[in-house]
Parts: sequence; structure tokens; C-alpha cells
Amino acid sequence: MFFNKTRVLLAFLLALILTFSFSMFAAAQEESDVSPDASEVSEEISEESAEESAEESAEESAEESPDESIEEESVDEQSEDEEQIKPWMGITIIGGIILVVTLIIFIMILRKTPLGLKIAKFFKDFKSELKKIVWLSRKETVKQTGIVLMTVLIAAVFLGLLDYAFTQLIQLIG
Repeated sequence: MFFNKTRVLLAFLLALILTFSFSMFAAAQEESDVSPDASEVSEEISEESAEESAEESAEESAEESPDESIEEESVDEQSEDEEQIKPWMGITIIGGIILVVTLIIFIMILRKTPLGLKIAKFFKDFKSELKKIVWLSRKETVKQTGIVLMTVLIAAVFLGLLDYAFTQLIQLIG
């Protein structure tokens, strides 16, 4: 009995660890794919100048074989294809991880493991608490939203006036 509980708990913990590690890996990979606009422009310029110099040298030397130019074009096409795939890779990994974790939880609930029963109880309690919520009518919601917007507007004007006053004060002193 204790061994089964431990095994289920370890499987659940392993799934959680894998979920977090894959999502962190995907996020880090997406962050490394993003580069500043200035560096992209400079890279594009350097690539264009490299291509122009390659074209000039190709025109000057008639010894270049057609096979070499075909290889260069295929490498460029491959790198473009890889760049198009990269943004979807992280989303696909995270989606797969979420699917696996969901399936593990579902299986635990169906097998009525202790952890599965606790999860099922949580969702039943959650559903019953949602039924207890008293929602505002449309009229009350619009009224409350208006009050919030007016409060934000008044606070923004007040802080703007304070900022202006302190700026003028600092200019007088300095």
C-alpha cells in the first residue's frame, strides 16, 4: 500500500519536474531567439554585403562550378525553414507537456488513487463554490466600472499636477 502511494507520488513529481524544466527550456530558447532590432539590421547589412562580394567574386572568376552555387542556395533555404519552425517548437513542447500531465491526473482520478481522490474532491468543491457566487447585474457592473474609471482618472490628474508642481519647484531651486 505504501509502495503504491510512493510510486504514484514519485510519478506525479517527476511529471511536474519535467513540465517545469521543459517549459523553462522552451522559454529560454525563445528568449535567445529574440535579438534587438539594431543588431538584426547590422546582420542583414553584413549579409547583404557578403552576398554582394560573393556575387562580384563569382562574376570575376569563371572557374566556379554550378554545383557550388546550388549548395549555397540550399543552405540559405534550410536556414530560412529552420527559422520558421522555431517559434512553434516551444509552444508544441509546452502543449505536449500539459497534455501528458493532464492525462496522468485523469488516470490517477480514474484509478481512485489517494492523490486522485484528493484532486477529484478539489474540483467538486471548486464547482460547488462557483455555484455560490452572486454575480452583479449588467446595470450594477456598468455603474461599478464607471466608478473605477472616474477614480483612476482623478488619481491620474492629481499625480500629474503633483509632478508638474515638483518639476517647477526643482527648476526654481536649480
